[in-house]
Amino acid sequence: MKKKLIFITEALWIGGIETALVNLLNRLDYNRFDVTCLVLRDSLDVADRITPQCRLIVSDRQHKVTFPKDYGCKRLYNIMEEPQNAAKFRRFIWSALRVVFRAAEAKCYASYVKKQLKGEHFDTAVIYSDRAAETAVRAVSADRFLMFYHHGAMRREYHDAYGYRKADKVIAVSP
Repeated sequence: MKKKLIFITEALWIGGIETALVNLLNRLDYNRFDVTCLVLRDSLDVADRITPQCRLIVSDRQHKVTFPKDYGCKRLYNIMEEPQNAAKFRRFIWSALRVVFRAAEAKCYASYVKKQLKGEHFDTAVIYSDRAAETAVRAVSADRFLMFYHHGAMRREYHDAYGYRKADKVIAVSP
């Protein structure tokens, strides 16, 4: 019986991390593994390089891609988007809104993804992007969670402590 794997990533931009994921997906033994790749943003620059044997699911907050229903908390998500070229006061208001609403919106999005996956269970979930960690552990049903930690993530302001705590193993990757 094939093991069910799901790889969860934020996006498939053109970059080193994404190229490494595509190479990994293309080198897996599809006679032994049933592989799904869940992408949380409709940025699919390198998606065409992934083998057709890998099921690709795209769940964007802004519009429907793979799932038949729109994301219901889209407005809440849009409120939290960082304003461009804003005055200090407006950036302060944005920061306060983000602190207040981020957790609620993250739970809403994870619930949306979970409903769309319809209770599908995986043997292993590989969280390939640390920005996708909270959504992954809340939305995906899996026996174990592995998390890739990419060196460049240290420069980010936000680290997903919830996702790290739920991961069975953290795999450190450095350029």
